[in-house]
Amino acid sequence: MARVRATLQELPVKQAAALHLRVFEHMSYDELSAVLGITSRSARVYVVKARRHLRDRLGPDLEAP
Repeated sequence: MARVRATLQELPVKQAAALHLRVFEHMSYDELSAVLGITSRSARVYVVKARRHLRDRLGPDLEAP
């Protein structure tokens, strides 16, 4: 869990916020865009980039043995 937290802290603020709102608050991209003051397209891009960063950094550790 500590590694996941540390990796999340590496994200730029808007990417981290977009990912949190999408995953934990179950917001739509339109809702994300309104909260963050960005376009819906930008909200999608932030979430994709955040997920990619997490997968790249944590992927090897998350794979089943």
